[in-house]
This record gives sequence, structure tokens and C-alpha cells, in this order.
Amino acid sequence: MFTRAPFAAASTFLFLVAALAGPLAAGPALDRVRDRGIMVAAADPTWPPFSWRDPLGEFHGFDVEVTRAIADRLGVRVEFVTPSWEEQTAGGWNDRWDIAVTNMTPTAERAAALVFPAIYTYGFAALAVPADKTDLHAPADVSGLRIGVVEDTIYEKYLRREDLGIAGAPDVAYLIDDPEIVAFADSASPYRTVVAGEIVDAVIDDLIAVKAQIAQGRPIRVVGDPLFAAPAAVAIDLGDPEFAAELVRIVGEMHADGTLRRLSITWFDADHNRALALR
Repeated sequence: MFTRAPFAAASTFLFLVAALAGPLAAGPALDRVRDRGIMVAAADPTWPPFSWRDPLGEFHGFDVEVTRAIADRLGVRVEFVTPSWEEQTAGGWNDRWDIAVTNMTPTAERAAALVFPAIYTYGFAALAVPADKTDLHAPADVSGLRIGVVEDTIYEKYLRREDLGIAGAPDVAYLIDDPEIVAFADSASPYRTVVAGEIVDAVIDDLIAVKAQIAQGRPIRVVGDPLFAAPAAVAIDLGDPEFAAELVRIVGEMHADGTLRRLSITWFDADHNRALALR
């Protein structure tokens, strides 16, 4: 059953994550953004309803609108680029982009390369299988099967039964034994291959993303309850505490004035800007 229950307080959690990254020196990111009047942001071109690019090249989605709202409050425009997920999580962006509002879970491991100033939404991990696989009723039923995930995600860590590294998160029950993990570089391939009956037998992704695929006619279905809950945070490169502080302020305002709640309801038909848990 889905219930609302607190993770560790967001400010405390993110302080701990930042502390794990070591001391930060003042950096040029915030000055660069303000001087040119443009914030360059990472985005996923194929992951609705969080982020996608239409045939005309325009970006849409919840993460996209959160990014635009942050840019508005900084008094700048936003331009989107599409680095791979691996490039985003690796850090060392070298000024190629300034921020990633890409539903990234702030973990202790990632905090060695990135700073996570503020949590902006929460979500659930879900298991999806082809709709015609009627013999699969629970997560345990896909044990030993081929499961597709985007590489270097918490979904891959879950399948490896690794500690997810999320401070204050509820305990995770590992329900799938000995899967054959198939990791993809992009978010679209797992769905394409599971429907084709090639390469993978099931997919793990955010529940909202799975439901969006179903709503678009993808012949898949969710199996069982969500596997675990997780926060998502704004991410920036190491080295600019002033930029981090501005993002703490801005995202805090967006929580307080209802902006994140409104965007969540617009895109998800539910308020996902508060801490979630499973019970």
C-alpha cells in the first residue's frame, strides 16, 4: 500500500550527502550562468512524463518544467543538452552543462562526484512485464529472468542486492533472486526490447514512467507493489557552494509556495513533492 511517511529531513539528508563529498571551494558556475543569462541543463530526450523532446526539438515534461522554474527564479533562460546518464552521474562536467534535474537519486556513492542541493520529488520503483505474460504475478516470479534497467541507476543496484545508499530511506526488501541484468545506456531501449520479446523479459523503472508507457499504448503491465521508494534531487558539479546555496533557496521556495505540488499534479495527477514510503 502506498503511504506518505518521512525520509530523513531533506535538509539533514542533503547536508550529509554534501559532507561525504568533502570540502568545496568557491567556483564559477553561478557567475557563469548569470553572466551569460543562460543555464545549460541536462535532460533526457526519451523519458516521458519526466522529460522528452518532440520532433521539433522542444523539451517537455515534469523535470523540464522544474528546470525552467529554477532558471526563471535565477533570472536566466534555460538551454537543454542531452548527455548520457553515465556522463551525468560521473561528475566532472567541465562546464558542458550547469545542472541536472533528471530524477537523480542522491546516493553516498554519487556524492563523491556531485552535489545534491535539494530534493524536489519522490517516486517508486516498479517492475513491468509484457501484458501477455499472465504467469507473472509477483516480483519473485521474475527471479532468474532477464531484467532491463538503465545502467548506473538505483534499479541496477537493487537487482544486484546492493545497499542503495540513500540516507533515511525505508528498508528495502530484495524480492528478485539471481536475475540476468541487462543494462542499457538510454531509457527507451528497455521498453522497446521487452515488448519485442527480445533481450529482456521485464523492466524496472520509475512507476510514473511505466504508467506513462502504458497510457501511450505500450502492451506492458505492472507486477505487484512498487519495490522501493526513493527521493530525486537537483544535481550540480562539485566546486560551487554559492550555486548550491541558491538552489537550496529556490527549491525550498518552490516547495513552500506550492509550485512543485502544482507541477506534480499537472504531470502525474498526484502530489509527489513530499516524502513517500511503502507500507
